[in-house]
Amino acid sequence: MSFYLLVGISFFSGIILQRGHIDTARWVAVLNHYIIFLALPALILLKVPGIELTPAALFPMLVPWMLVALSFALAYSLGKHLGWPA
Repeated sequence: MSFYLLVGISFFSGIILQRGHIDTARWVAVLNHYIIFLALPALILLKVPGIELTPAALFPMLVPWMLVALSFALAYSLGKHLGWPA
C-alpha cells in the first residue's frame, strides 16, 4: 500500500512542479544531492545490519571484486605485452 502512496505522491508532485514553472535544473541537483547524501546512506544503514553472511550472499559480494582483479590482471599483462609505459 505504501508503494502506491509513494508513486501517487511522486506523480502529483511532478505535475505541480511542471505547472509551477519551477527551474528544473535546480531541482535535479537538489534531488540528486538528497538521494546521494541522505536517502541512500540511510537505506544502507537500515538494511546492512540485517544481512546474514551465508555462502549464497557472499557470491554476489565477491563477484565485483573478482572482476576488478581480473580486469587489472588483463590490462597489466596486455600492457606488458604491448610495451605500454607503467
